[in-house]
This record gives sequence, C-alpha cells and structure tokens, in this order.
Amino acid sequence: MGATVPKPSNEDVILAFEKMIHGQEDLMYGVALFFECISLLHAGQSALIETYRRQFRNIIQTGTDAAHHAMTLLEQVKHDPSQMLQLKRVRFSPCQGHPEPEKMQQRAMILLETYAKVFPERSKSDPFTREETLKLIESSSERLGSLLS
Repeated sequence: MGATVPKPSNEDVILAFEKMIHGQEDLMYGVALFFECISLLHAGQSALIETYRRQFRNIIQTGTDAAHHAMTLLEQVKHDPSQMLQLKRVRFSPCQGHPEPEKMQQRAMILLETYAKVFPERSKSDPFTREETLKLIESSSERLGSLLS
C-alpha cells in the first residue's frame, strides 16, 4: 500500500499563498524595470514611450490590484480559517493585457533576477538613474536577447 500524502496545514497553505502574492508583486516590479529599460532605449521617441507607458501601467495596475485583492482575502482567511478553500481558488494572470504575456513575464523575471544581483542593497522605492538603467540593460542583455531570437 502506498503512503498517504499528509494534507497541508492551514499555516502551510497561508505561507504558500503569501509567497505567491510576493511573487506577483516582484513580477510587477520586473515589468516596471522593463519599462525603465524600454524608455531609455527609445529616448526621444515620445509617442512610442507613451504607448508603452499606457500598456505597462495597465499591466502593473492589474497585477498590483490582484495582489492587493489576494492580500485582503488572506487577511479574511486568517480571521476565519473556515474560508481556507478560497485561497486555493486564487490564480494570478501575470502580464495580462500584454500581447505576449508569457514572454513579458520571462523578461520581467530576467530583469528582476539581474536587479537582485547587480543592486543587492538598493531599495525598490528609489527612482532609477540613467546610469543604473544602463547597467541593468547591459547586465541582462545577453539573457534578454535570447528571448528575442
């Protein structure tokens, strides 16, 4: 007879859900990083940058709203564990609104990973300088390039 897999505890489910929310928040930061890079690469092309700004603002807003909704649900479940099943129904749709959401998600993750390596002590709330953005582009260009080919 096979061993039964133990059912995860409520605490395990909550921790996994918190991790999922933080992953969504990180991904949205990666999308913001991508916009920073695109803006620098297309400097002087204001109409194109404005188009990107609207597209990425919508993606980030949708993703951030989903994370906030999930966090609110999590707080409710913490106060009423009988609602635990609600957490298992939540699914994020990363980069919803982008024509190639999976590729955008991959780009965002590459930039996020590069950011963590290149700027390990930098606060995410600090605005980027031109030099920092260039460094991020240079440090991630090889990996990003592989997605474009």
